[in-house]
Amino acid sequence: MNDVKQLLKELYSTYVAGNLLKAEEIALRALEINPASDYAHMILASIYHRLNKLEDSLKHYDLIKDLKIASKETLSNYAAMKSLNHKNTEALEMYAEIVKNHPDFAGGWYNYGYCSAGEQKWTDAIDMFNKAEELGFVSELLHATRALCYHNTKRFGSAERDFRLALKLNPNNLATSFNLAELYMAMGYYEKSVDEFSKVIKKDPKYPRAMGRRLLARVQIKNEKGNIENHKLAQAEANKIVELGLPFMKMQDKDGNPLKIVRFEITKDGRVNPFTLPINPKK
Repeated sequence: MNDVKQLLKELYSTYVAGNLLKAEEIALRALEINPASDYAHMILASIYHRLNKLEDSLKHYDLIKDLKIASKETLSNYAAMKSLNHKNTEALEMYAEIVKNHPDFAGGWYNYGYCSAGEQKWTDAIDMFNKAEELGFVSELLHATRALCYHNTKRFGSAERDFRLALKLNPNNLATSFNLAELYMAMGYYEKSVDEFSKVIKKDPKYPRAMGRRLLARVQIKNEKGNIENHKLAQAEANKIVELGLPFMKMQDKDGNPLKIVRFEITKDGRVNPFTLPINPKK
C-alpha cells in the first residue's frame, strides 16, 4: 500500500504540472495495485475530460459512484461530465440528488443552475444561482449566465446588473460585453448598444457578428426626420463588413443556392440592402 501512496504523490505532482499522459500512466499503475483508489479514478476522470475523452471520463466517474466513495464535489463533477456528454436529463437528476443531500453545497447549486440554463429552464436556473450566491458562491460565470436567464425572461434590469457584475470581475470577457450589447438592443437602447459593440470591436476587430450587430443598432438611431443619425458612418461600416468578409447575413437564391454579398447599401431611413452574386455561377 505504501507503493500506492508514493504513486499518488507522484500522480498529484505530475497532474498539476500538466503532464496528462504521464499522469494517466501513473494513475493506471496505482489502480493495478488498488482498484478502489478514489483519488486515482478522480484524476483519470479529470485527465480524460481535459483530453476530451468524455466516455472514458464518465467510465471512471461511474466506478467512483459504484464504489460509493464519491464526495459531493466529485459527484458534482460527474454530473457536469454527464451534461457535457449530452446526458442533461441524467445530469439534472444527479444535481437534484446532490443538493437534496447537501443543501449547503454552493457549488452543487451553481452547477445545477448552469445545467438548467443549458436546458433553457431559465426561471429554475435563476433560483439555483440565487441559492448558490446566498451560500457564498462568487463567480463571473454565475453572473454572466444568470444575466442570460434574466434576458430570456425579459427581466432586463436584473440582466444588465448581472452583466455589469460579470464584467467587473473580468472586464476582458468579450462574450459578456457582446451579450450586454445585445441586451441593450432588446431594450431599445441603441446608443448604449453601439457603445458596447464598439468596445468588443476595439479589442477584437473580427469578433464574430459584432460589427454586423453594431451596424443594425446604429441604423436604428434616427434624427427628428426619421433618418439615420450618421448615415456616412453606417455606410462605411457596411463597406468594412464586406471588405473583411465578416459574418452578417446569409443569402440564397430561389433554389436554395448560397449567394455572396458583394455590397451593402444603407438607405437614409436605415434599411440595409444587400447586393449579391452567385458563389458558384453556372458556366
